[in-house]
Amino acid sequence: MLEASYTASRNQRLSARFPSKPLSFFNTDYKRMPKPYDIEVRCKVLKQLQGGKGVREVSEEFGLGLKTIYRWIAREKLGQLAPFKKTSRKS
Repeated sequence: MLEASYTASRNQRLSARFPSKPLSFFNTDYKRMPKPYDIEVRCKVLKQLQGGKGVREVSEEFGLGLKTIYRWIAREKLGQLAPFKKTSRKS
């Protein structure tokens, strides 16, 4: 019961402080680190860019963030396009 009252008061504080944000925005129970994209997807994106498409156009087509694509471009220049290996102790 204590946890429910804490959650309710937390929601009231958040909605008062950030009226434009829905409460689901602050629910961190379901947010997890996404899995890295496969090397095939990364190569497809970079081939589209080399073919003359713009970064914004490719990002909308694949549903990726601009920063992600720019990061992949930089990693390709370094020769490290493959996703990093998982180093977490949790499985």
